[in-house]
Amino acid sequence: MKAYLAVTVDSKLYRKIEALRGREKRSTFVEYLLWLGIEEHIKRPREPKGSQMKRSGI
Repeated sequence: MKAYLAVTVDSKLYRKIEALRGREKRSTFVEYLLWLGIEEHIKRPREPKGSQMKRSGI
């Protein structure tokens, strides 16, 4: 089952996604990136609260 998710992203991030996805549908590519991010997040040890945001530049 699929669910609808609306996300607002920084324009630099949007352009990077557009450059990387090629002819792939945007929604399919973003779903793929989310799965990669979740899997990587699970592999990493817990970090102090807020450090993920600092690392990503947000």
